[in-house]
Amino acid sequence: MHVAYRIAALVALLLLGCHSHSADVHVAHEEIATSDVIHKLRVVTGKHSRAKADVLLIFHGTGDEAQSMANQSQLDRLAENGEFVLIYLTASKDGQWTLPNTLGEFPDDEDLNVVDAVLDHLTDLVPNSSGRVHLVGLSSGGTFALCVAARCSEGIKSVVVHSGRRPLDEFIPAEDFPILFLIGTQDESTPPETVQSAADWYQRQGHIVETISIPGGEHRWYPAYNSRIAEWLKAN
Repeated sequence: MHVAYRIAALVALLLLGCHSHSADVHVAHEEIATSDVIHKLRVVTGKHSRAKADVLLIFHGTGDEAQSMANQSQLDRLAENGEFVLIYLTASKDGQWTLPNTLGEFPDDEDLNVVDAVLDHLTDLVPNSSGRVHLVGLSSGGTFALCVAARCSEGIKSVVVHSGRRPLDEFIPAEDFPILFLIGTQDESTPPETVQSAADWYQRQGHIVETISIPGGEHRWYPAYNSRIAEWLKAN
């Protein structure tokens, strides 16, 4: 009975999340330079973008890249009505985000340099930006998003972490920002108790934290929850 429930839950999640690529968004492949490297960005805007759109910086999981993250997450659809512009980044080292041991190690990190470059040139990349930036990450990308928020929390509006652990204790953000954690109940790579522990820790630091438990959820993105994520982002 338990196995049958798990299968039914997973099938329901897959069906809810299966949508074709929307014709109401425009995908552009942009480039941005750091000191000595040119990085590719995947920028998604609505074809009827609003005057002031929030920006989502999106970080893939280990071993992936921007396009595969877009394919599996189907987050492009959040750009349809023009409320959000999405910028997908790709880790600079074979799909692995750098997760330093201390904040002091972070300034020379190439992945953070890319984020800094995007934030510095946000109005060029997204002319209709509201200036509000949200970080969204899966697995190690979620952990990296929390590292980024700790490093430059003043410019971050909120963070969404799907199946991600928290960084080390040294990464205490200077500013409070809302955090949404999504937890798959059958995630063996990042067990639910690990994610819940991260949520509890940030709440103790004074952040507004919300968690969404995904029944039967394993270690991947579930597009069925994108609408709930969008509602949470708009509320924050």
